[in-house]
Amino acid sequence: MASKNSLIVTFIIFIGMFASCDNSLDAFDERGLYSVHGYLGIFKESNYIRIKELRSPLVPDSTRAIDATVTLQNLRTGESEILQDSVVQFDDIYTHNFRTTLDIVLETTYRLMVERSDGHTLKATATMPPFIAQTKIMPTGGNCLTYIKVTFIPVKDRKLIRSFVGFSYKKRMYWVSWPEARDADTKFTYLYFRPQTVLERTPFSIACGDLDTDSLYIKYYHYGPDYFDDTVDDTLRVPGGAGEFGGLYQKIVSFHIDTSHIFD
Repeated sequence: MASKNSLIVTFIIFIGMFASCDNSLDAFDERGLYSVHGYLGIFKESNYIRIKELRSPLVPDSTRAIDATVTLQNLRTGESEILQDSVVQFDDIYTHNFRTTLDIVLETTYRLMVERSDGHTLKATATMPPFIAQTKIMPTGGNCLTYIKVTFIPVKDRKLIRSFVGFSYKKRMYWVSWPEARDADTKFTYLYFRPQTVLERTPFSIACGDLDTDSLYIKYYHYGPDYFDDTVDDTLRVPGGAGEFGGLYQKIVSFHIDTSHIFD
């Protein structure tokens, strides 16, 4: 899906504006007061969400401090946490990365609230995936010309999986994005590729025998069920704003291939 290919681990949401009759702001209003940049990752010790005041110019003095209290709440248990601001400076511009250590668990919805000192608030929610997808890799032990099928069980909505095939070359990991498909019989999402074809998608010409190891890797992101709600193809835009705030988890699995030759 084109909208997924324009993502990788960063996401920008332009949010909220003053409402005429109350203090609640639309979380995805492009004329809003804040931008939100981030996601909630399951199994991570800490998650960071970048908050920026949209109406502040990008100069050091205006970005040094931010008028925002950021809270994250588990809507199932009611547990909440006020996030701590960790300031990072890039090219004299200060960025505000709010850190949460709240447990992020499966099949749970979290609400993010950003409150300004005058009481105006922004609210957005993110629902986590309901299960951990398992991978079935067939066959294993093939060579560079063997077609490999990696099935994500029981994921039936392929837009919720984003996958990469990886390898180690000259002591560096490389990841090649690969399109997902849906099995006509099982309805599960899967990848189908030849290792040599993956290597040919890189900027350099290499063969299996050039790899550092005899393993290939699958890295995949499993998104929450509402992650891509209201998106428009080829953009990160949502009605009234841009980008996503959502939940996901990342996993890496490996499998053996025969790198001694490339013939069937």
